[in-house]
Amino acid sequence: MLLHLAFGVEILFMLLFPVALGFYLVRRFGVRWGLFGFGALAFVGSQVVRLPLLYGATIAFQRGMLPSPPERYAFAFNVVVMSLTAGFFEEGTRYLVYRFLIKKVRTWREALAFGAGHGGIESIGVGMGVVLTLVTMIVRRGMDLSQLPVSGEQATLIAQQVEQFFALPWYMPRLGGVERLFAITLHISLAVLVLQVFTRGKISYLFMAMGYHGLANLIAVSINAKWGAVAAESVVLLVALFSLWIIRRYRPVEEASP
Repeated sequence: MLLHLAFGVEILFMLLFPVALGFYLVRRFGVRWGLFGFGALAFVGSQVVRLPLLYGATIAFQRGMLPSPPERYAFAFNVVVMSLTAGFFEEGTRYLVYRFLIKKVRTWREALAFGAGHGGIESIGVGMGVVLTLVTMIVRRGMDLSQLPVSGEQATLIAQQVEQFFALPWYMPRLGGVERLFAITLHISLAVLVLQVFTRGKISYLFMAMGYHGLANLIAVSINAKWGAVAAESVVLLVALFSLWIIRRYRPVEEASP
């Protein structure tokens, strides 16, 4: 029951925090709600391009159309590719939205809303995924898995997955909610960085954003794989704190108060 409650809190946070943040930014800085929509569009647009390309590359590796890395390096290779493509496509799309769709959005406070929309829709998507996983596991826990149209070996594997899921420590779902908070902070800082391309006239800020995004993902996934979620979130906390520094670092003096 405690685990169910923890998942409930995690889901509510993932779904409601982005909305609450939106209301705060609109009220505090007087930004338009439409900027959150453009931020969400930037995220969705980047994945519409990125995910099919990754899927196609996977098929190409499996069929021998592309040379596969040695097996001992396969995980590291996948993590690097996933991380770098996230930075490239998400920040590239963020740049294109600034460049072509919101040409008049050039203030720090507007960048906050744009970044919050990007990270917010990702949080909502992850939250919906958690809902689906929780419902699936609850249903499978209460059913006779031998009745499923799968082999005995597959049924055993499913049973093990269900058992492992409900054996999770109660605090594990909380980490998911905290991770979304850190991720939204990261996305806001990245929106502020990419904005500098237009306010300072230096394309190098786009490459800085791509690199920072990719590096943050690479570090988080690598540490999670080697030392677990708690260690990973401890490092992501440092990333979030550095992201807060970036947000404050590029806040113009004239925007110090709404």
